[in-house]
Amino acid sequence: MESQTVDGEVLEKFNWIGRLRYDDKGYMSVQLMDSNRQPLEDWESSEELKKAFEGYNAYYGTYDVDHEEGSVTHHLEGSLFPNWTNIDLKRFFKFYDNKLELITTPIQIKGTEVVWHLIWERIR
Repeated sequence: MESQTVDGEVLEKFNWIGRLRYDDKGYMSVQLMDSNRQPLEDWESSEELKKAFEGYNAYYGTYDVDHEEGSVTHHLEGSLFPNWTNIDLKRFFKFYDNKLELITTPIQIKGTEVVWHLIWERIR
């Protein structure tokens, strides 16, 4: 996973791992985590809990595919991030080799439009 400007300049690379599932009934789920997450030493430390929270993302819901546009929209029903519950997230997709690349819609971060590229490899 990496963040880029809309012009393609790589801003940051992330060493995250996870699982993405789509089923034939229209349901999806995703779980992502920083592969370098460390065990908590103090469960009551707000700094350690913040790091653990920032190093993980998960949500689930339904999905729709727009083949003409090359996009999939995730209709979130639940999420680790409370603000992402009951919202839609559009992702543009590309297939190559045994991989699926999902690209987020741009968001403004400190005056720069940023997109995230997530590469998923199919496993069976």
